[in-house]
Amino acid sequence: MGNGSSRTCSFGLTGLTGAVVALGLMAMPALAQRAVSRDPAEPAQGKPQPKLLARPAGVVARQAVDEKSMRALIGKLVACGTRLTLSSWTDSKRGIGCGRDTIVARLNEIANDSGGKLQVVVDKFESTSERTSGKPMPLENVYAILPGSDPKLAKTVFIVSGHFDSRPSNVMDPNADAPGADDDASGVAVSVECARLLSKAGANGRGTYRATILTRAAGQHAPFRVGETAGLHRWRNAG
Repeated sequence: MGNGSSRTCSFGLTGLTGAVVALGLMAMPALAQRAVSRDPAEPAQGKPQPKLLARPAGVVARQAVDEKSMRALIGKLVACGTRLTLSSWTDSKRGIGCGRDTIVARLNEIANDSGGKLQVVVDKFESTSERTSGKPMPLENVYAILPGSDPKLAKTVFIVSGHFDSRPSNVMDPNADAPGADDDASGVAVSVECARLLSKAGANGRGTYRATILTRAAGQHAPFRVGETAGLHRWRNAG
């Protein structure tokens, strides 16, 4: 009996000790919360008061996207045969000049419907790359610009871009076919359609754009991004 009582007492003390530890652990979050609540409150005047801008008045509905005209533009670019930057810039039927003329013609149609808001610019310049062994080659980018209406934000530019050059397996062969429907006539079609939708929204008076919106078709992307980077540098330097 004596030994049984001793074991019972030992087990009881052990259980009691565990219960006390458990209760202590459970109480720690509550103590922490009480400590936080005793911190001094921030002065009311010290809290930030953000000024929220109103939502834009107009939105572009999914149904407004003109998929038919986008497919037509892609088809016309593919019909140029190749749009390699080493191909002809002056042939209106085949080569990269054919692609440029196709894009400019479509953007001019959009500009005419924009109430004068959309500006179409062809930027011509020369650059060098590894493919030209350091020799200057002609390049052109096509821009459609919706100038910002806010003097403080007009130099902030949002860019939607695709590239209208294409490339065959042999990037030095200007005569090889390179239709480039998905690389990147489809990207150009998206850029051009964005110009149409955004300029149409402005022309209809549903909203103006405080910052400048620039949609671009770059004359060289593959493989060195010369046209895209040169266009960014020229735009930045122009202020």
